[in-house]
Amino acid sequence: MTRTRIDVAAQLHKIRELHTELAQSRAEYDFQASALVSHADAYASDPPRLRRYATTTVNARIMQFLAVTFMKTYHFLDAYLYGIDRKNPFAALSAARSPLEIYAVTWDTVEAVRKNAGGQTAGFAERVKAVDEALISATYGTRSQFIKNLLRQIPGISKVRPVSDDDVALVEARNVLGRIDRLAKSGVFPESRDVYDRLCEYLHPNVGQNLILCAPSRMGENFWRLERAGDQAIQYALTASASSMAQSAEGSVRLFDGLTPPFGDGPMVTLRPGAR
Repeated sequence: MTRTRIDVAAQLHKIRELHTELAQSRAEYDFQASALVSHADAYASDPPRLRRYATTTVNARIMQFLAVTFMKTYHFLDAYLYGIDRKNPFAALSAARSPLEIYAVTWDTVEAVRKNAGGQTAGFAERVKAVDEALISATYGTRSQFIKNLLRQIPGISKVRPVSDDDVALVEARNVLGRIDRLAKSGVFPESRDVYDRLCEYLHPNVGQNLILCAPSRMGENFWRLERAGDQAIQYALTASASSMAQSAEGSVRLFDGLTPPFGDGPMVTLRPGAR
C-alpha cells in the first residue's frame, strides 16, 4: 500500500468518526430569530441597554450560527460518505468543497468574535457592532436581489430604526475566496486555496471533470476506458478531497470548543452528545 493510500485511509477514518460523533449530537435547536439588522449603534448612547443587547441578542446569534454549522457539517459528511460508498466521485468532490467554504466563513466569523470580545468600556459599542455584523453577514449573506429587496419591503424587520443601505450591503454575500485566502494566510490551513482550486477543477465542466472517470483499458496501452463506477475514479476523488474534507469539517466544529459569550454572561450552550 502506498503512502498516499495510507494517508487517505487515515483521513477517511477521521471523516467516519466525526460523522458518527455529529450523528449523536443534538438534531434540533429552537430559537427566536433576532432582527436581521444590528442595533448596536442605536443603543450606543444607552450603555445598560447595549450590554443587555450584547449578552442576549449577540449570544443568540452565535448559538444560531453554531447550530446551523454543526447540522450542515453533518449533512455534508453524510453526502461525502454516500459518494464514497456508492463510488460516485462527483458526489464526494461536491460534498468536500462546501465544507471548505463553511470552514473559511466559520473561521473568519469566530475570529471576529474572539478579537472583539471583552466587557471593558473602551470601544464597547464598536466591538459589539463588529461581532453583531460578522454574525449577520455569515448567517444571512445572500446574492439574491429578491431577498435583499425584502429587507426594505417587509415591515417589522427592525422595531428600533428604519432599514438602511448599509443593512442591505451587510447581507450582500462576500466572495468566499477572500475568506479562504485569509484562512490560508492565518496558517491554520495554509494549503486551503490550492485545495479549493483543485476541487473546483473537478467540479467545473473541464478536463478534471471530464477525465476523472478514465482508467487504463484492457484493450492495450493505446486505449483508455471510461468507467461510470470504477475504483480508479473514487481513488482520485479520495486523494483530492479526503484530507481537506476531514480538516474542514473537524475545523468548523472545533472552532466552537471553548468559545464563551464575548461580552459575558456564562458559557455557550453546546450541541455535543449529552449536552444540555
